[in-house]
Amino acid sequence: MALTAAVLKETFSHFYWVGLLLIERTELALGLFQGPPACIRLPLDSLGVCGTCYRTAQPVLVPDVAAFQNRVGCDVVSKSEIALPVISENRVAAILDIDCTDKGGVDDVDQFELDEIISFVASRFESGARR
Repeated sequence: MALTAAVLKETFSHFYWVGLLLIERTELALGLFQGPPACIRLPLDSLGVCGTCYRTAQPVLVPDVAAFQNRVGCDVVSKSEIALPVISENRVAAILDIDCTDKGGVDDVDQFELDEIISFVASRFESGARR
């Protein structure tokens, strides 16, 4: 997970923050990440981008975070965001969250490509190599 976050952050200059939030009982807990410090814990029923991704088990693409009602913003630099569920054993095991400094900084192409990366990360959960 650390390598995935680091590669994504270093490869895509417009990715301001990249991290994985792990599911721990009733919370999303900040796991490995690249970027400035972020919110450490969020409730699973959060109405923000990551909470919505967890509850729906679907990617959430937000081209303009200012337009996303109830967004949990850890800083004012992020202008767009994408959250993708890591599905393992038919449940959401983690959320890959990426923030960008530009409006529209993440799009459908990013989502399509990130789906491949999510599949790899999910395979690591399934094999028991969780951290």
